[in-house]
Amino acid sequence: MKVVPEKGSDIVEIVFKKRGLNLLYESPIGFRRFGSLYPPSVTADSSFLDFYEGGWQDVLPNPGLTSSNRGAAWGMHGESPLLPWRATAADEHNEARLRVSTTLMRYPLRVEKVISLTEGSSVLRVDEVVTNLGEQEIEFAWLQHIVFGRPIVGPGMSVDMRAGTCTAGPYKQTRLKPGVEFEWPNAPATDGSWIDMSRAPPSGSRYEDNLFVTMKEPWYAIRNSLSDLTVGVSWDLNVYPSLWYWLNNGAVDYPWWGRSYNLGLEPSSSVTELGMKEYLERGNALKLKEGGSMKLGIRYAVAERSGEVRRVDGDGRLVS
Repeated sequence: MKVVPEKGSDIVEIVFKKRGLNLLYESPIGFRRFGSLYPPSVTADSSFLDFYEGGWQDVLPNPGLTSSNRGAAWGMHGESPLLPWRATAADEHNEARLRVSTTLMRYPLRVEKVISLTEGSSVLRVDEVVTNLGEQEIEFAWLQHIVFGRPIVGPGMSVDMRAGTCTAGPYKQTRLKPGVEFEWPNAPATDGSWIDMSRAPPSGSRYEDNLFVTMKEPWYAIRNSLSDLTVGVSWDLNVYPSLWYWLNNGAVDYPWWGRSYNLGLEPSSSVTELGMKEYLERGNALKLKEGGSMKLGIRYAVAERSGEVRRVDGDGRLVS
Protein backbone atom coordinates (compact mmCIF):
# COMPACT_ATOMS: atom_id res chain seq x y z
CA MET A 1 0.00 0.00 0.00
CA LYS A 2 1.21 3.50 -0.80
CA VAL A 3 -0.20 6.58 0.96
CA VAL A 4 0.72 10.21 0.22
CA PRO A 5 0.21 12.18 3.48
CA GLU A 6 1.48 15.45 2.01
CA LYS A 7 -1.38 15.39 -0.49
CA GLY A 8 -4.69 14.63 1.14
CA SER A 9 -3.57 11.28 2.64
CA ASP A 10 -4.36 9.86 -0.82
CA ILE A 11 -4.12 6.07 -1.10
CA VAL A 12 -2.53 5.68 -4.52
CA GLU A 13 -1.70 1.97 -4.45
CA ILE A 14 -3.21 -1.12 -2.86
CA VAL A 15 -1.21 -3.94 -4.40
CA PHE A 16 -2.53 -7.50 -4.42
CA LYS A 17 0.87 -9.07 -3.71
CA LYS A 18 0.06 -12.50 -5.06
CA ARG A 19 -0.37 -10.97 -8.52
CA GLY A 20 1.67 -7.78 -8.09
CA LEU A 21 -1.34 -5.75 -9.24
CA ASN A 22 -2.55 -2.34 -8.14
CA LEU A 23 -6.29 -2.36 -8.83
CA LEU A 24 -6.77 1.33 -8.08
CA TYR A 25 -6.84 3.73 -11.03
CA GLU A 26 -3.54 5.33 -12.05
CA SER A 27 -4.25 8.65 -13.74
CA PRO A 28 -2.16 9.60 -16.81
CA ILE A 29 -1.62 12.95 -15.07
CA GLY A 30 0.57 11.17 -12.52
CA PHE A 31 1.66 12.42 -9.12
CA ARG A 32 2.54 16.10 -8.98
CA ARG A 33 3.93 17.53 -5.77
CA PHE A 34 2.28 20.76 -4.65
CA GLY A 35 4.58 23.68 -5.40
CA SER A 36 6.44 21.76 -8.12
CA LEU A 37 4.53 23.53 -10.90
CA TYR A 38 2.23 26.50 -11.37
CA PRO A 39 -0.70 26.11 -13.78
CA PRO A 40 -1.11 28.95 -16.32
CA SER A 41 -4.50 29.79 -14.84
CA VAL A 42 -6.63 28.58 -11.95
CA THR A 43 -10.31 27.62 -12.19
CA ALA A 44 -12.80 26.25 -9.68
CA ASP A 45 -12.05 22.70 -10.89
CA SER A 46 -8.35 22.83 -11.73
CA SER A 47 -6.91 22.66 -8.20
CA PHE A 48 -8.22 19.11 -7.86
CA LEU A 49 -7.96 17.94 -11.47
CA ASP A 50 -4.46 19.27 -12.21
CA PHE A 51 -3.09 17.25 -9.29
CA TYR A 52 -5.30 14.17 -9.61
CA GLU A 53 -3.04 11.09 -9.66
CA GLY A 54 -5.88 8.58 -9.31
CA GLY A 55 -6.40 6.19 -6.41
CA TRP A 56 -8.53 6.97 -3.36
CA GLN A 57 -9.22 10.46 -1.95
CA ASP A 58 -10.95 11.36 1.31
CA VAL A 59 -13.12 14.38 0.44
CA LEU A 60 -14.80 16.84 2.82
CA PRO A 61 -16.47 19.24 3.52
CA ASN A 62 -17.53 19.95 -0.11
CA PRO A 63 -17.33 16.93 -2.41
CA GLY A 64 -18.60 17.87 -5.83
CA LEU A 65 -18.70 21.17 -7.65
CA THR A 66 -17.76 24.62 -6.42
CA SER A 67 -19.96 25.91 -3.61
CA SER A 68 -19.98 27.79 -0.32
CA ASN A 69 -21.53 27.77 3.14
CA ARG A 70 -21.43 30.18 6.10
CA GLY A 71 -18.93 32.44 4.33
CA ALA A 72 -16.50 29.64 3.40
CA ALA A 73 -16.06 28.81 -0.31
CA TRP A 74 -14.53 25.80 -2.05
CA GLY A 75 -13.70 24.64 -5.54
CA MET A 76 -14.24 21.12 -6.83
CA HIS A 77 -13.78 18.47 -4.10
CA GLY A 78 -12.55 21.00 -1.54
CA GLU A 79 -10.75 20.90 0.73
CA SER A 80 -9.25 17.82 2.43
CA PRO A 81 -7.67 16.29 -0.75
CA LEU A 82 -5.61 19.45 -1.23
CA LEU A 83 -4.16 19.68 2.28
CA PRO A 84 -1.10 18.08 3.89
CA TRP A 85 -1.84 15.47 6.56
CA ARG A 86 0.40 14.53 9.48
CA ALA A 87 1.37 10.83 9.43
CA THR A 88 2.69 8.46 12.10
CA ALA A 89 3.41 4.76 11.70
CA ALA A 90 2.01 2.77 14.62
CA ASP A 91 2.65 -0.91 13.89
CA GLU A 92 1.50 -3.41 16.50
CA HIS A 93 2.68 -7.05 16.47
CA ASN A 94 1.38 -8.48 13.16
CA GLU A 95 -0.58 -5.38 12.17
CA ALA A 96 0.67 -2.45 10.11
CA ARG A 97 -0.96 0.84 11.07
CA LEU A 98 -0.72 4.35 9.73
CA ARG A 99 -2.31 7.24 11.61
CA VAL A 100 -2.98 10.38 9.57
CA SER A 101 -4.72 13.60 10.54
CA THR A 102 -5.39 17.12 9.36
CA THR A 103 -7.34 20.23 10.31
CA LEU A 104 -9.22 21.98 7.52
CA MET A 105 -8.38 25.60 6.66
CA ARG A 106 -11.82 27.04 5.89
CA TYR A 107 -13.93 24.92 8.20
CA PRO A 108 -13.44 23.98 11.87
CA LEU A 109 -13.14 20.25 11.21
CA ARG A 110 -10.39 17.93 12.39
CA VAL A 111 -10.06 14.59 10.59
CA GLU A 112 -8.23 11.62 12.14
CA LYS A 113 -7.81 8.35 10.29
CA VAL A 114 -6.22 4.97 10.99
CA ILE A 115 -5.36 2.78 7.99
CA SER A 116 -4.49 -0.77 9.03
CA LEU A 117 -3.70 -4.16 7.54
CA THR A 118 -3.14 -7.41 9.44
CA GLU A 119 -0.44 -9.82 8.23
CA GLY A 120 -1.98 -12.56 6.10
CA SER A 121 -5.25 -10.66 5.63
CA SER A 122 -6.60 -9.33 2.35
CA VAL A 123 -8.84 -6.74 4.07
CA LEU A 124 -7.70 -3.13 4.41
CA ARG A 125 -9.41 -1.29 7.28
CA VAL A 126 -9.94 2.47 7.35
CA ASP A 127 -11.39 4.01 10.52
CA GLU A 128 -12.03 7.74 10.79
CA VAL A 129 -13.23 10.36 13.25
CA VAL A 130 -14.31 13.87 12.22
CA THR A 131 -14.60 16.45 15.02
CA ASN A 132 -16.17 19.91 15.00
CA LEU A 133 -13.70 22.30 16.63
CA GLY A 134 -16.05 25.26 16.30
CA GLU A 135 -18.37 26.74 18.88
CA GLN A 136 -21.45 26.32 16.70
CA GLU A 137 -23.21 23.59 14.74
CA ILE A 138 -21.93 23.15 11.19
CA GLU A 139 -23.03 21.30 8.07
CA PHE A 140 -20.75 19.36 5.75
CA ALA A 141 -20.64 16.61 3.14
CA TRP A 142 -18.28 13.65 2.87
CA LEU A 143 -17.14 11.36 0.05
CA GLN A 144 -14.70 8.49 -0.41
CA HIS A 145 -13.38 9.03 -3.95
CA ILE A 146 -12.39 5.39 -4.70
CA VAL A 147 -11.55 4.78 -8.36
CA PHE A 148 -10.53 1.52 -10.04
CA GLY A 149 -8.57 0.93 -13.23
CA ARG A 150 -7.32 -1.87 -15.42
CA PRO A 151 -7.23 -4.88 -15.30
CA ILE A 152 -10.37 -5.07 -13.15
CA VAL A 153 -12.09 -2.36 -15.24
CA GLY A 154 -12.68 -3.48 -18.82
CA PRO A 155 -13.88 -6.62 -20.64
CA GLY A 156 -15.21 -9.21 -18.19
CA MET A 157 -16.17 -6.66 -15.55
CA SER A 158 -19.33 -6.81 -13.42
CA VAL A 159 -20.56 -4.71 -10.49
CA ASP A 160 -22.65 -6.24 -7.70
CA MET A 161 -24.55 -4.05 -5.23
CA ARG A 162 -27.94 -3.64 -3.56
CA ALA A 163 -29.00 -0.31 -5.04
CA GLY A 164 -32.28 1.51 -5.56
CA THR A 165 -33.03 4.60 -7.61
CA CYS A 166 -30.41 6.30 -9.75
CA THR A 167 -30.11 9.44 -11.87
CA ALA A 168 -27.47 10.33 -14.46
CA GLY A 169 -25.50 13.55 -14.40
CA PRO A 170 -25.43 15.93 -17.40
CA TYR A 171 -21.91 15.14 -18.55
CA LYS A 172 -21.00 16.38 -22.05
CA GLN A 173 -19.89 12.96 -23.28
CA THR A 174 -22.46 10.80 -21.49
CA ARG A 175 -24.52 8.07 -23.17
CA LEU A 176 -27.34 8.50 -20.64
CA LYS A 177 -30.42 10.69 -20.30
CA PRO A 178 -29.57 13.14 -17.54
CA GLY A 179 -31.95 13.72 -14.63
CA VAL A 180 -34.21 10.72 -15.41
CA GLU A 181 -34.80 8.49 -12.39
CA PHE A 182 -34.46 4.72 -12.92
CA GLU A 183 -33.87 1.54 -10.95
CA TRP A 184 -30.38 0.05 -10.88
CA PRO A 185 -28.87 -1.32 -13.09
CA ASN A 186 -30.69 -0.49 -16.36
CA ALA A 187 -30.26 3.14 -17.40
CA PRO A 188 -32.13 4.98 -20.18
CA ALA A 189 -29.79 6.11 -22.96
CA THR A 190 -30.05 9.19 -25.16
CA ASP A 191 -30.59 6.96 -28.23
CA GLY A 192 -33.69 5.35 -26.69
CA SER A 193 -32.01 2.10 -25.64
CA TRP A 194 -31.34 0.77 -22.12
CA ILE A 195 -27.83 0.18 -20.79
CA ASP A 196 -26.94 -2.31 -18.05
CA MET A 197 -24.56 -0.25 -15.91
CA SER A 198 -23.45 -3.30 -13.94
CA ARG A 199 -21.64 -4.76 -16.96
CA ALA A 200 -18.37 -4.04 -18.75
CA PRO A 201 -18.39 -0.97 -21.01
CA PRO A 202 -18.35 -1.71 -24.74
CA SER A 203 -15.12 -1.13 -26.59
CA GLY A 204 -14.73 1.13 -29.59
CA SER A 205 -16.55 4.20 -28.25
CA ARG A 206 -15.59 7.09 -25.98
CA TYR A 207 -17.86 8.46 -23.26
CA GLU A 208 -18.07 9.53 -19.63
CA ASP A 209 -21.09 8.51 -17.54
CA ASN A 210 -21.92 9.58 -14.02
CA LEU A 211 -24.68 8.16 -11.81
CA PHE A 212 -25.97 9.17 -8.40
CA VAL A 213 -27.22 6.04 -6.67
CA THR A 214 -29.33 5.58 -3.54
CA MET A 215 -28.05 2.50 -1.74
CA LYS A 216 -30.22 -0.15 -0.09
CA GLU A 217 -27.21 -1.76 1.58
CA PRO A 218 -23.74 -0.23 2.22
CA TRP A 219 -21.47 -2.33 0.03
CA TYR A 220 -20.42 -3.15 -3.51
CA ALA A 221 -18.18 -5.59 -5.33
CA ILE A 222 -16.40 -5.07 -8.62
CA ARG A 223 -15.22 -8.29 -10.25
CA ASN A 224 -13.66 -9.45 -13.48
CA SER A 225 -14.12 -12.90 -14.98
CA LEU A 226 -11.04 -12.58 -17.23
CA SER A 227 -8.62 -11.65 -14.46
CA ASP A 228 -10.47 -13.76 -11.82
CA LEU A 229 -10.31 -10.93 -9.30
CA THR A 230 -12.87 -9.25 -7.05
CA VAL A 231 -12.69 -6.15 -4.86
CA GLY A 232 -15.36 -5.64 -2.20
CA VAL A 233 -15.97 -2.44 -0.25
CA SER A 234 -18.29 -1.90 2.72
CA TRP A 235 -19.04 1.15 4.89
CA ASP A 236 -21.54 2.78 7.30
CA LEU A 237 -24.91 3.47 5.68
CA ASN A 238 -25.81 6.18 8.21
CA VAL A 239 -22.86 8.26 6.98
CA TYR A 240 -22.93 7.29 3.30
CA PRO A 241 -26.46 6.47 2.08
CA SER A 242 -25.48 7.16 -1.54
CA LEU A 243 -22.91 6.15 -4.13
CA TRP A 244 -21.37 8.13 -6.97
CA TYR A 245 -20.67 5.99 -10.06
CA TRP A 246 -18.14 7.49 -12.49
CA LEU A 247 -17.32 5.57 -15.66
CA ASN A 248 -14.67 7.10 -17.93
CA ASN A 249 -14.20 5.15 -21.15
CA GLY A 250 -11.60 7.19 -23.00
CA ALA A 251 -13.33 10.58 -22.69
CA VAL A 252 -11.68 13.26 -24.80
CA ASP A 253 -10.48 16.81 -24.04
CA TYR A 254 -9.29 18.29 -20.73
CA PRO A 255 -8.21 16.74 -18.45
CA TRP A 256 -8.26 13.17 -19.81
CA TRP A 257 -7.40 13.57 -23.52
CA GLY A 258 -8.71 10.08 -24.32
CA ARG A 259 -6.23 8.34 -21.98
CA SER A 260 -8.41 7.29 -19.04
CA TYR A 261 -10.33 4.06 -18.52
CA ASN A 262 -11.67 3.87 -15.00
CA LEU A 263 -14.67 3.24 -12.79
CA GLY A 264 -15.21 5.26 -9.64
CA LEU A 265 -17.52 3.69 -7.03
CA GLU A 266 -17.60 6.39 -4.39
CA PRO A 267 -19.58 6.14 -1.12
CA SER A 268 -21.13 9.55 -0.45
CA SER A 269 -23.23 11.44 2.09
CA SER A 270 -24.98 13.33 -0.74
CA VAL A 271 -27.00 12.07 -3.68
CA THR A 272 -25.71 14.62 -6.23
CA GLU A 273 -22.44 16.44 -6.91
CA LEU A 274 -23.71 20.03 -7.03
CA GLY A 275 -22.05 21.24 -3.84
CA MET A 276 -22.91 22.30 -0.32
CA LYS A 277 -25.72 24.72 -1.14
CA GLU A 278 -27.61 22.00 -2.99
CA TYR A 279 -27.00 19.45 -0.24
CA LEU A 280 -28.48 21.85 2.30
CA GLU A 281 -31.53 22.46 0.11
CA ARG A 282 -32.10 18.70 -0.25
CA GLY A 283 -31.64 18.17 3.48
CA ASN A 284 -28.91 15.55 3.10
CA ALA A 285 -25.95 17.49 4.50
CA LEU A 286 -24.31 15.96 7.55
CA LYS A 287 -24.33 18.00 10.77
CA LEU A 288 -22.06 18.20 13.80
CA LYS A 289 -22.86 20.09 16.97
CA GLU A 290 -20.26 22.17 18.78
CA GLY A 291 -17.50 19.79 19.87
CA GLY A 292 -19.30 16.82 18.30
CA SER A 293 -17.66 13.91 16.48
CA MET A 294 -18.69 11.43 13.79
CA LYS A 295 -17.10 8.01 13.23
CA LEU A 296 -16.78 6.02 10.02
CA GLY A 297 -15.46 2.57 9.15
CA ILE A 298 -14.60 1.36 5.62
CA ARG A 299 -13.38 -2.09 4.58
CA TYR A 300 -11.64 -2.89 1.28
CA ALA A 301 -11.10 -6.57 0.42
CA VAL A 302 -9.45 -8.36 -2.53
CA ALA A 303 -9.97 -11.99 -3.52
CA GLU A 304 -9.12 -14.34 -6.36
CA ARG A 305 -12.62 -15.15 -7.54
CA SER A 306 -15.12 -13.85 -10.09
CA GLY A 307 -18.48 -15.29 -9.05
CA GLU A 308 -21.41 -13.12 -8.02
CA VAL A 309 -21.12 -11.42 -4.64
CA ARG A 310 -24.33 -11.17 -2.62
CA ARG A 311 -22.93 -9.08 0.21
CA VAL A 312 -19.77 -7.55 1.64
CA ASP A 313 -20.15 -7.53 5.41
CA GLY A 314 -18.89 -4.97 7.92
CA ASP A 315 -15.61 -6.87 8.33
CA GLY A 316 -14.96 -6.93 4.59
CA ARG A 317 -15.91 -10.56 4.02
CA LEU A 318 -17.25 -11.39 0.55
CA VAL A 319 -20.45 -13.43 0.81
CA SER A 320 -21.56 -15.54 -2.17
